[in-house]
Amino acid sequence: MNGHFIPNTHLDREWTLDFQHTRKMTVDFINDLLDIMDEIPDYHFLLDSQAVPIEDYLEIMPENKERLKKFISAGRINAGPWYSALDMNLISGESIVRNMLYGHMLVEEFGPVMKVGYTPFGWGQCSQLPQIYRGFGIEVAFFYRGVTKDQLPKAEFTWRGADGSTLLTSRFGTGARYNFYFDVWRKAFYSGMEHRLNRRFHWKEDATPFKLTDEGNRYDHGYVFPENRPIQSDQVEESFKDLLAREKEQFGLGEIAFMHGMDTTTPDLREDEVIRSCQEHLEGDDTLFYSSMPNYAEALLEASKGKDLIEINGEARHMKFNEFGFSYIGNDMLSARSRQKAFMTVVENHLTRVVEPFTCQADLLGLAYPVKYLDVAWKQYLKCHPHDTIGGCGIDRIEEDTMYRLRDVMSSANVVCSEALMAIQGEIDTESFGQDGVVLTVYNPSPYVRSELVTAHVDVPQELELKAGFGLEDDQGGVVPFAIEPTGYFGKVFRDHADLALMSYADEFTVRFEAKEVPALGYKSFILKAGEVVPLTPKEESFVLENDQVRATINENGTVDLEELSSGRVYSGLNYFLDEGEVGHSWSRVKPIDDLVIDSRKVKAKRTWLRQSPVENCIEAELVLEIPKTTPRSDERFDWRQTKREAKELVSTTIQVRYSLGKNDPSLGVEVEFENQCHNHRLRAHFPTRLDADESFAESPFDVVTRQFRRREENPYSHFPNLTFPMLRFAGVKTDEGSFAILSGGLKEYEVLDDETATMAITLMRAYENNFCTAGDFDLEARHGDLAQGIGKHLYQYKIYPGQTGRSHELLFREADRFSAPMMAAETRARSGTLPSTYGLLEIDNPCWVVSGMKRASRSSDLMIRIFNCSDETQAGAFQFQKAPTAAQRTDLNEEPIDKEAKLEGNQIKMELSPKEIATVLVTLASV
Repeated sequence: MNGHFIPNTHLDREWTLDFQHTRKMTVDFINDLLDIMDEIPDYHFLLDSQAVPIEDYLEIMPENKERLKKFISAGRINAGPWYSALDMNLISGESIVRNMLYGHMLVEEFGPVMKVGYTPFGWGQCSQLPQIYRGFGIEVAFFYRGVTKDQLPKAEFTWRGADGSTLLTSRFGTGARYNFYFDVWRKAFYSGMEHRLNRRFHWKEDATPFKLTDEGNRYDHGYVFPENRPIQSDQVEESFKDLLAREKEQFGLGEIAFMHGMDTTTPDLREDEVIRSCQEHLEGDDTLFYSSMPNYAEALLEASKGKDLIEINGEARHMKFNEFGFSYIGNDMLSARSRQKAFMTVVENHLTRVVEPFTCQADLLGLAYPVKYLDVAWKQYLKCHPHDTIGGCGIDRIEEDTMYRLRDVMSSANVVCSEALMAIQGEIDTESFGQDGVVLTVYNPSPYVRSELVTAHVDVPQELELKAGFGLEDDQGGVVPFAIEPTGYFGKVFRDHADLALMSYADEFTVRFEAKEVPALGYKSFILKAGEVVPLTPKEESFVLENDQVRATINENGTVDLEELSSGRVYSGLNYFLDEGEVGHSWSRVKPIDDLVIDSRKVKAKRTWLRQSPVENCIEAELVLEIPKTTPRSDERFDWRQTKREAKELVSTTIQVRYSLGKNDPSLGVEVEFENQCHNHRLRAHFPTRLDADESFAESPFDVVTRQFRRREENPYSHFPNLTFPMLRFAGVKTDEGSFAILSGGLKEYEVLDDETATMAITLMRAYENNFCTAGDFDLEARHGDLAQGIGKHLYQYKIYPGQTGRSHELLFREADRFSAPMMAAETRARSGTLPSTYGLLEIDNPCWVVSGMKRASRSSDLMIRIFNCSDETQAGAFQFQKAPTAAQRTDLNEEPIDKEAKLEGNQIKMELSPKEIATVLVTLASV
């Protein structure tokens, strides 16, 4: 047995303390780490596989930059490969790649990046992580959340990803990432102090406490004065021998990881004394030595040669539950703080699928690529990735800070986007439109042609005198169907960088129109000008929305019957709401044993037509639900389920449901708005699919995964108390009879019920008391605040898609793009230019090639395009450029060249992608 002693820590950037409080602990810890590095030459340290602590530390201690660099460069402090300690269930594959790419680029300034896949902090591992790791030159991974010892009797196993990529992987042993720390180190100091070993503070027998007691600090943690406790040498021997014997049963390759560290723990010079004491108690050929994660990974690779290891496939989300329904995987964080998660998704989609593609277009026109602004935006966004932050599992301050960061990212993205589109607009020739109207340019961020409804809030200057009537034409003089209505907003300010701000006397109108055949990654021009007054369409008496693809009938109880017209299949009673009791916390949904369920189907809705036009119609259904003010939590702290939710202190809660359908939409838009005033409850929208299916599907990073929802013995998830799963942009059920999907709009949790209707449910919100396992599993810390209860306004948008998805869900990916990355419109005056009024830069000819990201390359001025093959079959295709590229190069995810062909033929780059393959291409283009 070779024992690898691996000092480490887990750095929550924020959790039960806010970032600044936590950073103080991080700064103190790194200061101590640098000192111990000087004292013990063999000492190595694992910086929790993150890079962002380096930036956080150096903002406070810039004078230690070279000192820190010395130890990272020597490989003694292992940093990266991640930028922040992410959870990957809630973000796109592109965001995962960027997290690792920024981690690499930051650490590379200091020394070698730790090429080890280490994610013990995330709640389950996505199916494409093996391929992502391989794309960064990583061959060995470590995690334990998502696999169980029942699955894997030995720690080491082979993990095969969706595309077939494999990794040697370890789940660690009996104590995960902290076996030595808890089972040897702490016992060496606190043996005989059961309260301390159980992470409880004893006022009389413990160190001296200190805590501020003013109003501003009443909910913050206290501290204890440091004390120098002696090492109990006899306890070291007993504890180490016991741990060694247990870990020999767990690790199967003769290489054992003794992980020494826990949340924000600080290195201690006495570790050397403890290690030397342990070495004295070794027997036979056993060894124990200072090691590191890279050294341990290398030893595992060597030891695994020729060994037949158990293999697991795809996403790793298995879990075990205790008798009270709690699991260490924290699956139910999917529904925690749903407003934060929804806004995070909006920001992610805007940044990756809209702003960056437009900046690439502008870059080709000579505008300096805003790399600094985008880097700032990305790092702010990546600081929202840490697992407790993105999971919503922290104090309320963390939600506040996250929302601030996300708004800051959105602001930066909008500045960049506006500058980019203005640069493009300045080159477009629209002189032929004349000066008597407003030019509207619709920009398409996707590399395929799009036709869809566009909504533009247009400021019409009063000097054009257009209020008598409007007309809309495209750049070929074709009449464009539209609807227009005044908003009542007056006045628009325009800024001249060479002068003062200027006021335009303008009236705002909302214009909805069909933008047909907008070129791939390009734009199309329209003109809003004087025309005849269009009479209003008389309101229908029936509450039916219909186009050539779907018919939606809004029922008296607010539900909708949706017919897919090509097949004639009808999905009835969709979108009803159930409100249930909740007594869990951010990680775990816990249902009271005696629950009262509020069902919206029992309520009559007030139905109202909001809009009727040739291009889009909208109906509102208003429901009032009587919801109990709270669900009382049981006094039995070990089992909160022992409680009853009753019809007491009922609160009238209005839910406004707005159904909308554009002229050519294949899916029905839904907007749900309500004001939550109640505590401890869960609200979900339900959709009976009535499809004879056993599995659901959902978009996950670079993949569409299937999951069994029937609670049968062969279902690996059948024992879950809540059979809920994560989704990115869509989830659904598909059979030969038909397909049904929900496009989520940022909601992250879905479930398909194991009943005869195969009802799909998506969680709108889950309100819970904010309790944390800061010190132990059941000694929970309660933190004051109502944000975890979701008090206040909620507004969510999603779409109901009843049509075919394609063999590989490629049609659904396209519909998700239409929803999550809408085309953008800009207004200007007609002017001359060098570009045509309609133009496209790049088109991809295979719908199974799903675009993940597009930006300027991180290490060159080339255009970076990343796609993945959503199909289970090899897919050939091409990038078609307007002007011929001068060079093309396949790279790995770290944007370093690889030996895979990107064949350049004139204006095309041709490739073949194997099933589920992720491809990164760097393209050199001449300016347009």
